[in-house]
Amino acid sequence: MGRIFGKKKRLLVKCTFGYIPFRVNYYDGCSNGCIYCCGCLMCERFIHNFDYQKWLKPKLVKNALEIFEKNLASSRTKGEVFTQSLSDSYMDHADPDVTREMLELMKKYDFPILLLTKNVSVIRDLDFFKEYREKMRVGFTIVLPKTDRSIEPYSSPVEKRIQVLEEMYNEGIYTTVSLEPLIPNIDLDLVIDMIEAINPYVHDYVFVGKLTRGSIPNEFKAYTQWKTTEKGFHDSYYKELFSELLPKLKTYYIASHSRKFLLKHRIPFEECMHSGV
Repeated sequence: MGRIFGKKKRLLVKCTFGYIPFRVNYYDGCSNGCIYCCGCLMCERFIHNFDYQKWLKPKLVKNALEIFEKNLASSRTKGEVFTQSLSDSYMDHADPDVTREMLELMKKYDFPILLLTKNVSVIRDLDFFKEYREKMRVGFTIVLPKTDRSIEPYSSPVEKRIQVLEEMYNEGIYTTVSLEPLIPNIDLDLVIDMIEAINPYVHDYVFVGKLTRGSIPNEFKAYTQWKTTEKGFHDSYYKELFSELLPKLKTYYIASHSRKFLLKHRIPFEECMHSGV
């Protein structure tokens, strides 16, 4: 694993999860403040005296553009770049000019892009997405059927994300959605309604995964939304959710831990993997 904080020699890093070849993170920290954040969790595990408040005030990696261009130019292989896996290119603290320059660099060196965000300011780069549409995918993380500011306090409201998702789709952009992690104990009818609202505007696939205790930063493990005393973290909820949800998704990719859950509980599914744009 590359360095999370501090001086970096590489920003183009091989992915160790899923099927995407590369990832890039050019900010240390993320101002979205999601309390299920896997990036925050990784920092808790690997950084001594990790400070969550500093995490919420991200800093651009020093010489990020220069380092990234060197990495792209020297790479022996080309493959899709997940942008960003531990932060958000369109969060409030992200410099719009830097984000655009990072996109332009990937285009310059002919690298496909998978961009994932929770913020509607992504629409400002629509012209780039349209120009690079053959090697460009734009995705939104949508884990709640309606905005719960206590879970995702500083990102765009879910309703607005879906509106921009629709706009991107209508402009011919390859669109994708991440439903990971699905937050437990939300009324299933509301979740299904959300899926039906999203489905018409997903060009590519929906990435699906449940919440696990191991993915919650220590600071938020006692949050009432997922606190439980039962053995098997919300098993009954997820059994019903997956049984109802998966048949309604036209294309999906199951996270590895959720795949094990489905097999264990004999819930039928067809895992679909995207091979590239």
